[in-house]
Amino acid sequence: MATARQQQTMTEAEYLAFENDNDHEQRHEFVDGHLVAMVGAARPHVLIVASLMRHLGNALAGTRCAPMSNDFKVRSPRGNYRYPDIVVECAPSGGDRYHSEEPVLIVEVLSESTRKADERDKPLEYFNIPSLREYVLIEQDFVKVQVLRRDENWRADTYFLGDVIRFDSIDCDLPVEDVYERVETDELAEWRARDDD
Repeated sequence: MATARQQQTMTEAEYLAFENDNDHEQRHEFVDGHLVAMVGAARPHVLIVASLMRHLGNALAGTRCAPMSNDFKVRSPRGNYRYPDIVVECAPSGGDRYHSEEPVLIVEVLSESTRKADERDKPLEYFNIPSLREYVLIEQDFVKVQVLRRDENWRADTYFLGDVIRFDSIDCDLPVEDVYERVETDELAEWRARDDD
């Protein structure tokens, strides 16, 4: 999901009162005291999030963990609030109504407008969340999934077509092609044609 920095500054309490008010449709992140407006996503981005939400939801059925889509905020220890594409939380209390402070898994789908924040800025915040075990970066314009794990000092394991992604934080395996099942690229078309032969 793309963002656009706004110059309006406010306190964390003011942000929460503003953002949790249902009278406005635009979502905003809160970064270092500034509102950051969220902008719409491209079709591949939306399809990847939808596929992953469905697969994770099915895998986590009957457990205390739940995947939540990009309408649910994560609060970092810095006091910033982000809207990841997917958050998985396993907090037994159910946590806050509007945000998580205890995610175990965070997923971001990369685009040109979000790449810098997703690869550089957000990890500096996310990695300081004590409960977070895995941070996942998914390319939307070609097939590549990276899983960064706390247990491996946030070193990235990279997955491509034909690989099975391992999510240790939720004890789940998922083939890469399932993440991209409705996305149309030349690479995916060739892969699917090969499987049909």
